[in-house]
Amino acid sequence: MGGPPTDELIPIYRRDSHLEVYCGSHQYPGCGVYVFKFDNSFSLWRSKWLYYRVYYGK
Repeated sequence: MGGPPTDELIPIYRRDSHLEVYCGSHQYPGCGVYVFKFDNSFSLWRSKWLYYRVYYGK
């Protein structure tokens, strides 16, 4: 609605982070602005620690 075009690269889905630590890497299609979204709405009363690293390489 009037904003820049956006595409979802990785679908948002619920993870059972209380059972294990999740990590991984992804290839991105090119230059642009990327948004990292963390949604804690399934666990409003419990806080989470979130660590991430972003690397750029050619």
